[in-house]
Amino acid sequence: MARAAGPEVPQLAMHSIVQARVPPTAAYGFPKEWQWVVAWTSRNAGMGVAEIAARLGMELTPTRRLLHELHVRGLVVCHAAGNDDIALLYRVKAGLEAS
Repeated sequence: MARAAGPEVPQLAMHSIVQARVPPTAAYGFPKEWQWVVAWTSRNAGMGVAEIAARLGMELTPTRRLLHELHVRGLVVCHAAGNDDIALLYRVKAGLEAS
């Protein structure tokens, strides 16, 4: 069965940023991992894919799939980051070291 076309999702690199589109309470009833991601990404300027993967204890590929599903369901928005955004790369590195 083919899946209906949903919102376009940018290619998610490890340093792409994910931001919640809904308050954390809107994710109640979904799996705990989904709730955690919505809560984490609702703070400040969002969170990098690599940082989310580290906090979940998952590899990048399944984390990207999970984030794609959250994006399609309208819970998060994913922003592709340019490879030349050094400040963003430092932020991702700091987040990974803190995990």
